[in-house]
Amino acid sequence: MAVQDSNRRALHIVFALILGFMLVAFVGLGVRALYPLPNHSGAELQKLNDQQKALDSAGKLAGGMSRSHEAFYKNLLAKIAAEKQVVQAGQGTWARNTSIILIALATLMLGVSLVVAERLPTFSDGLLMGGLFTMIYGTAWYFTRDASSTRFAVLAVALVVTLAVGYLRFVRARKVGEGAPSPLEPTPLAG
Repeated sequence: MAVQDSNRRALHIVFALILGFMLVAFVGLGVRALYPLPNHSGAELQKLNDQQKALDSAGKLAGGMSRSHEAFYKNLLAKIAAEKQVVQAGQGTWARNTSIILIALATLMLGVSLVVAERLPTFSDGLLMGGLFTMIYGTAWYFTRDASSTRFAVLAVALVVTLAVGYLRFVRARKVGEGAPSPLEPTPLAG
């Protein structure tokens, strides 16, 4: 009987982890599919960079650039700098929005895990894991960009949600059940 309970707990943990990983993959790919990177993904920037390389090569072969080529080259460098700013701004906005969407979906998963905790503990733990992994994933998306005050706000929201769910799931549930073990905790063996 004890071996069977131990095996059941192990399967419970494995299933919860796999469900958590599957949920974060599903949500991550779903958000990327339904909210893709902006169309301005750098094709124009690549074209301008190719022009710059061609001018660099031609200038090296000719032993330098003429004045007209130098003016064109400076104009090209200005266009490249402006295009980089446009691409970075678009990607920064996209990363922020993606992060917010992921954190909102993670919060939803965490909330559902609380609602079904009593009736479906294994699925609840899987949703909890998926929500936590998605929260980490969503927070990480925004940390690839630079906007420190907004970055801090995103992290603060993620932290508050995680702490609230942790409290509701583990601390408050324990007070209500007083001593009722979690499905992940080993139960004392009957002797």
